[in-house]
Amino acid sequence: MKTVFILLFILLTISKSSISEIIYSGLTLQGKFSDNEINYKYFYPFYINNKKEINKNLFQIFKNKKNIVAKKSSNKAALVFSPSIGADSIAIYNFEKGITQYSIDFFPEVSIYDNSTKEIINSQSATATSLYTTDKKINVSDIYKSFYIDKKKLNMISKCTNKEEIQADIYKIFEILYECMNIDKKYKNNLKINIKFNDELKKQFPNIFSNKSTEQAVINSIGHRVTSVLSSNIAIEQNLVIPYSKDQKISGVLKRFSDTTQISIKLPTPDYVIDTELIGFKRIIKNEDKDQIHSLYASGAIITVLEPFSGTIFFKSKFKNIQEKFEPITMKSLNENQKLNSFYRTISFLYLDAFSNVFSDKPNKKYFDKHSYSDFKDIKVMHKLLKNSIN
Repeated sequence: MKTVFILLFILLTISKSSISEIIYSGLTLQGKFSDNEINYKYFYPFYINNKKEINKNLFQIFKNKKNIVAKKSSNKAALVFSPSIGADSIAIYNFEKGITQYSIDFFPEVSIYDNSTKEIINSQSATATSLYTTDKKINVSDIYKSFYIDKKKLNMISKCTNKEEIQADIYKIFEILYECMNIDKKYKNNLKINIKFNDELKKQFPNIFSNKSTEQAVINSIGHRVTSVLSSNIAIEQNLVIPYSKDQKISGVLKRFSDTTQISIKLPTPDYVIDTELIGFKRIIKNEDKDQIHSLYASGAIITVLEPFSGTIFFKSKFKNIQEKFEPITMKSLNENQKLNSFYRTISFLYLDAFSNVFSDKPNKKYFDKHSYSDFKDIKVMHKLLKNSIN
């Protein structure tokens, strides 16, 4: 089993559905303390200075719900509700006339784990995005303040919003994800995500992949994006999408964090693994004028669904995706961080479309002929085998 390490803060008790007791953990951060620079490069310093107000705002969402009891609990038979931020991503664009735009991605996630076994039994995740534009000189903590303190709204699309884009503040998003979970539900299978970059793709981001920490941060970001896409896929709602995690070992609680508790949370054993190898990314400027450019972004990935113990492959195909975007002329040349953000966007659409078709009731010939490199006859055989196995 893989392990998720969570910084566990306030313990409060709530009750929902037929479960007798659910312990509310307050906002948690995934990963060891030493990994905060990887997973929360920008957010962690802000959180340390504002965690009391953030947790107060978060608890306001849940304290008025039916059967909530605000008291500490050491009930080993209880379940634990853990809202968390999986990771975050910020890209910065400088435009003309002193305008700066920040492209922001948050990965809110809610999980339920067994307090006695410390194993996750239910989880729901999403991607929340926003564009923050300003003509003032600000630092990243000002941006976080606007979302976590001033409650600026984010955009989110999820099965929890009936696939419609909504605007909501981060605390409302946690509430939506929590209400979307069926705590009593027994899942048929557990699905696990693996992420890998091939060597040729790494060469397009030389600074990032020359450092193990930034490399892991990128892999984590992709992992949370893929998890949120799968988590919103109605076609596989009988299956638990295991929260994405890098395998880690706990190194102990540092003294300066003595007001927090670090515990090890187990991930359930996967019944199926979805291996995704990222194999390509390219930008083509189709045309331009004095004000804007017309860009095409292409990405590629190999998606394999297999049974981890026997190694039996149920589905494997190479996919491609092209996204069209009109951009300001100032974005004709992108730095590595901006290029990475464009890759994130393009690969997210690839996964969204690919998973929608891989796990659909019937294979869509038009989609696979255009976006897959596999012969459709083989696709139909693999699709049937996968559907009979997972569903």
